[in-house]
Amino acid sequence: MLLLALEHERLSGPTRYRVFDLLMARVHGEAKFTAETSGHRDIDEECRDAVRREIPLFYQELAAESTLGSGERAYFILRALGEDTARLAEVRKSGLG
Repeated sequence: MLLLALEHERLSGPTRYRVFDLLMARVHGEAKFTAETSGHRDIDEECRDAVRREIPLFYQELAAESTLGSGERAYFILRALGEDTARLAEVRKSGLG
């Protein structure tokens, strides 16, 4: 739902930032406690797989940073997903993110 909201909804700045923040927590494995208590041990990887399908969305946010701080969140999400660090550095260096 978070990915759909980013893709299809006009979100306020604080809401957009919070969505990126929540997604960042998921790709960094902070769903582990919930997964362990529910007996669903693969939830971290499933979260990352779902977010990977929308990688272009994160590059767009990194380039545009439509909400203050969301570009930084997009950057950390892309790094956590194993995206090319040279490409990420170039996008940031060029002043796009």
